[in-house]
Amino acid sequence: MMPELDSPGVCRELREHDQHHIHTLILTSKNSKRDVAEALEARAKDYLVKPFDSEELKTRIRVGMRILQLEGDLVQAREAMRHKATHDALTSLLSRGAILDLLKRELAMTRRQYG
Repeated sequence: MMPELDSPGVCRELREHDQHHIHTLILTSKNSKRDVAEALEARAKDYLVKPFDSEELKTRIRVGMRILQLEGDLVQAREAMRHKATHDALTSLLSRGAILDLLKRELAMTRRQYG
């Protein structure tokens, strides 16, 4: 499957399979503005044209690693906020609101299946 794909195609494949947390750096000899735009539109995170400077590549990789770290921190913070919003701070049990929401979803699913 991969031999038929160009770099933007690989990016689209990754996104289609929900691989959003992959930092994709395209290293290519294509250097037209149209090629760059197509790659970024396909959700590549970075683009570098050959021949490339090894220091620039290393720097771009370090930047990508920092971005991934920040994304990971953001996911952790979101999960912590979700937990605080749905759990009692003292007991760590589901809060009343979370229990009622869960009950509503379960009742709706039961009605759809058996209703």
